[in-house]
Amino acid sequence: MPDPVPARVRDELAALPAPTRAAFHEAFRRRARSTATAYLICVLVGGQYGYVGRWALQILFWVTLGGLMVWWVVDLFRIPGMVRRYNERVSHEILEALRTRSG
Repeated sequence: MPDPVPARVRDELAALPAPTRAAFHEAFRRRARSTATAYLICVLVGGQYGYVGRWALQILFWVTLGGLMVWWVVDLFRIPGMVRRYNERVSHEILEALRTRSG
């Protein structure tokens, strides 16, 4: 399984002290999302946008019944990218919070 932490963030983490890296990995482990879980949520309840924190889009998805199912089918191909972008955003937020706290 590939590392969900973006390469740029991994490079920045390498320059930080070990306790800060450990704190990052713990926070990221708690907040990161899984592609497999996103697919499961999508198939069971159509909640893939809520899973990645995009609640306005999630409500629109439900109201339109997944774009009369067309949007839902398209999302089956888009989920890996949605999860990757969410994890990238979260990793940057965590890294910035750790820098602010330590510096």
